[in-house]
Amino acid sequence: MAYRNGYSGDDRDLDRDRDDRMNDGVGKPVHIIEHLATFTVTKETGIIYPADGMRRLLQLEKTNGIWSQKMQLCLDSSWVLIMDYETGSVMERFPANSIQEPTAFMSQDPMEMYNNILVFIVTNSNQSHPPEMHIFQINNNLEKKF
Repeated sequence: MAYRNGYSGDDRDLDRDRDDRMNDGVGKPVHIIEHLATFTVTKETGIIYPADGMRRLLQLEKTNGIWSQKMQLCLDSSWVLIMDYETGSVMERFPANSIQEPTAFMSQDPMEMYNNILVFIVTNSNQSHPPEMHIFQINNNLEKKF
């Protein structure tokens, strides 16, 4: 079942999106990623900027560990789709214009566990869904799945 972020609609919409992607997804870049964390962006959580999210991620790694999930990231002209790696099912979708502060954290240090990180914030005009920060590890080769 997909997480509800205010943009994903119901399960029928997600299934339709998956079917649409399978039928006309030719030419859309799809990248293999590892989802590391999603944080609510508020002053109360202390997470406002991408650097705050990275600090929290590293704290979690030291205390609880991080359980990553292999996913697919599909960039469309009007949507950013996060899809299940195995099935291609759309798990989350965001309007491209709701993506704020896309930031890369990169390191050439081979000992650095998180050396190619993508962070972005998704804003939502619906007050019941506060902004979220999504953090992903990207394969250094930007491995593509077609």
